[in-house]
Amino acid sequence: LRLLSRDTAGLLEFNCEGSSRGLMTDATDDEQKTFNATNPGGRYSLDLARPYHRSFLRMLYKACGRFRVAPAVAFADVVYSKPPYEHPAVNSNGVWQVPHQGKLKITFSIEMGMEAAMRGMEDAPFADVLASHFDLMRLRPSFRKVIPMFAQWRSMSGMALEQLVFLDALSKDFCLTYPQIDILSRDKAMFNDVISRLL
Repeated sequence: LRLLSRDTAGLLEFNCEGSSRGLMTDATDDEQKTFNATNPGGRYSLDLARPYHRSFLRMLYKACGRFRVAPAVAFADVVYSKPPYEHPAVNSNGVWQVPHQGKLKITFSIEMGMEAAMRGMEDAPFADVLASHFDLMRLRPSFRKVIPMFAQWRSMSGMALEQLVFLDALSKDFCLTYPQIDILSRDKAMFNDVISRLL
């Protein structure tokens, strides 16, 4: 869903039928760690021979850019099975060239970026602080990708469980405008769920 909402991704649609079924994974299980875009901080143990873990590491580096934190600051307590560990470079396609082997343990934190972004708001009204926090931590669908995102929602009409998964993903990672929520709520069967999850 995050890819669908970004200008830099070519994704315009995806098949989500059956996405509401499957095993729930333990968020503390390193083998099944899921990336949390709104709160990526934590201690991670990654096996860089696994494509998923390499992608996870790339997402952490992308988060450094989004929160304007240098990797040397965001990554701490680095333990690499094939030392020394050096932060990777970005190639001409914008892809982080992470290692393909070895085990990496890191503590990732974007607190410095959050502090810098919120500096000067100590005496601001709480509503302004909250709005700034959401702007910083949550994703806004790009103007070009709003239509594909709503087309994806419309294509799921009648698949109630899949729509609930879609809404849960939106509620965790995205900052939507009231007109966007209004469009989602036009599916009468899902009206109450849209309002309760997104407002």
